[in-house]
Amino acid sequence: MATYKNPWHKDGRPEYGPLDYVTDVEPKEYRGYLIYNRNPVVWDVVKDGVCVTQLAGSRGARDAIDRILRK
Repeated sequence: MATYKNPWHKDGRPEYGPLDYVTDVEPKEYRGYLIYNRNPVVWDVVKDGVCVTQLAGSRGARDAIDRILRK
């Protein structure tokens, strides 16, 4: 089981999600980041225990990591 921080969480605002995401999904590693397909339509990109972005699709997750690393 994996647990990682949700940086968008706001107390009392459930639309921003839980404080931590928890999943049983095995991550895929890509260029030093972990990608979790936490539910059928969301791929979380995680670095050092914190979700850095969420995307629809594994390709989008890899592209986001490539953009992060280009900066």
